[in-house]
Amino acid sequence: MSRIAGYHHLKLDQRGLIMGLAQEGASLSHIAELCHTSVSTVSRELSRQFPKEVSLAVRREQYKATTAQRRYLRVRENCGPQSKLTEDVRRRIERGLVVRSVNNHTN
Repeated sequence: MSRIAGYHHLKLDQRGLIMGLAQEGASLSHIAELCHTSVSTVSRELSRQFPKEVSLAVRREQYKATTAQRRYLRVRENCGPQSKLTEDVRRRIERGLVVRSVNNHTN
């Protein structure tokens, strides 16, 4: 088995391949090999849409690539550093700018 270099997110076509092969009953290692990813990535992908109590057999049957992709995109929107510019900080800055503007025009 080849080593996977680096980290990458699954693409829709990889999710589609996972869905098709899982429904056909392919092993996780075979799916991982064809998707050029790790077995743990495939396992996690099949688990994300379901509660822990749901068996792997049911996950294989009911996994939907498009549902997984939509979830990925929705979660991805919230990634990245969060702004420190809260509404309160923005109001304070605006008040400070107004005060400076007024002071500059009165001098």
